[in-house]
Amino acid sequence: MAELTPVFLHSIDKPVRYYYDTNVASYPGWSEGEIFFQAYKDQVPGTVPIYSHFAADPDRFYYDTHKENNAGWSEGRVVFYAWTEQQTGTVPIYRHNAPNPDRYYYDTSKENHSGWSEGVIAFYAYPQGWMSAIDDKALLSMVSLPGTHESMSRFGYGCVCQQWTLAEQLRQGLRVFDIRLRYLPVANNEVNFSIHHSSYYQEAFFDSNTPHDQGTKYFVLDDCLQFLKDNPTECIVLLIKQEKDAQVRSVFYDAFWKIINKRNGYNGKTLDQLFYKDHTVPNMKDARGKIIFAFVDGDDGTNYQLTAPDRGLYWGNIDYQVEWNHVLPGQQPGLDVENHWKDFKDAKWDRIEKHLHKALDTGTASVIWYVTYTSASRVPELVYFPEDYANYLLPQVQNYLYTNAINKPYDSWGAYFGTVLMDFPTRENISLLVRAAMNYQYA
Repeated sequence: MAELTPVFLHSIDKPVRYYYDTNVASYPGWSEGEIFFQAYKDQVPGTVPIYSHFAADPDRFYYDTHKENNAGWSEGRVVFYAWTEQQTGTVPIYRHNAPNPDRYYYDTSKENHSGWSEGVIAFYAYPQGWMSAIDDKALLSMVSLPGTHESMSRFGYGCVCQQWTLAEQLRQGLRVFDIRLRYLPVANNEVNFSIHHSSYYQEAFFDSNTPHDQGTKYFVLDDCLQFLKDNPTECIVLLIKQEKDAQVRSVFYDAFWKIINKRNGYNGKTLDQLFYKDHTVPNMKDARGKIIFAFVDGDDGTNYQLTAPDRGLYWGNIDYQVEWNHVLPGQQPGLDVENHWKDFKDAKWDRIEKHLHKALDTGTASVIWYVTYTSASRVPELVYFPEDYANYLLPQVQNYLYTNAINKPYDSWGAYFGTVLMDFPTRENISLLVRAAMNYQYA
């Protein structure tokens, strides 16, 4: 079975130049890769090889369907396979040119950028939104989903868990986010939610349509809705938890749904088109273009079980672990979580590996949603900050994913790893999870 694989964009300045390949790692001096579109790793009937040509002084690349070199450029080498005619689900990839020196840029837009020519179609590939490759009938719980723990936490001693903003995480291919809210009365007798990690404010708010601190640049709801507007084949899962000054269920939900209801009509869509309305796990057809809320109990023990007409899923208390055959009343059926966040490093890896293997042993007809947190912390112990754990654990996660999904496919239907939530996620781990999801044979 030929695999779809992410194609990464790398760039360098002075003058601005770009190259595209299937490797996250970059040449010296160039940026690390960012998922730009998807193509085939090996040839399938109807596709053609896309060749990379190189010229020096300064280093430049261009891509076409011909191996032969043009004057001053190298003979081509195959980097991936794509279509010369549009197929279902593909988009045109346009080639833009700039002179002095001769340079090329590829994107999904025909319009020219300052200093670059109007685009001409070079080939057809699958869009950046990797979920476009997922079968409509696939349950969301059966898609290998990369995500982040404490997704907005970029500030505060011992609290930093991420280096990318939420918008950057979305562009990197992450689709599940852990959002911690503080109930905050604001102007006009309204309530907004500031974003916190423990007592540390993360310089972000939940919603820009509700009064908020002046100068705030980051808004969870805005970033998610804008991304889905631009990428309607995708969906986003938001794990919602109160982090500070927790309110009782009725007070919290009253404020939360008032904010959500303000978005009715955004981008010409109803609330049901923007936010998943049911309480059961959706398939991809019902999830596309939507935010799916999954509510998590607060650390204070408050129960946030949903009642009509609330929308979304209720995951309840997911600290330490949840076993799918021992979920509590009202908790999401089939939920299975590994989240021992206080373990020492070796013990934490042992739990991660065992839980990933539980997911891997799942057949295609399963309805269990495996969620593995690769994050942990023993702050204030200095060698046990979130980044220390990430530096120790994520290379092992990468090796596990590669061994079981890429180097040695686990079974004829592919590999399923469930939802994997990370601190300081690496592009390599994101790419491996995305490839597993795109190439799984869904029941």
